[in-house]
Amino acid sequence: MGYGVGIYISPNIGAGPRDGLMLVLVKKTGASVKKVRTTIEVVVAIVGWLFGGPIGIGTVLIALFLGQIAHYTIPQCRNFLMKIIDKSEEEVTF
Repeated sequence: MGYGVGIYISPNIGAGPRDGLMLVLVKKTGASVKKVRTTIEVVVAIVGWLFGGPIGIGTVLIALFLGQIAHYTIPQCRNFLMKIIDKSEEEVTF
């Protein structure tokens, strides 16, 4: 999931509601992706639990580690995308 977040956020063509909130909070607060995303995931898990939703091992793993992974995968995917774009521009001749 962390690489999935990185792959679809990298082109800057839109993000889902939770990822969009993460990007706005990172930009406005200057906090890291891992702190912001982990906070969002933990808050959502707690709210879900308060509404009677189950909390399993998957919920805990996502809440605690998705932000950590996304923090590293977003720049990796962005760098990879830029390499692809640069190569494709070199191949195009007019």
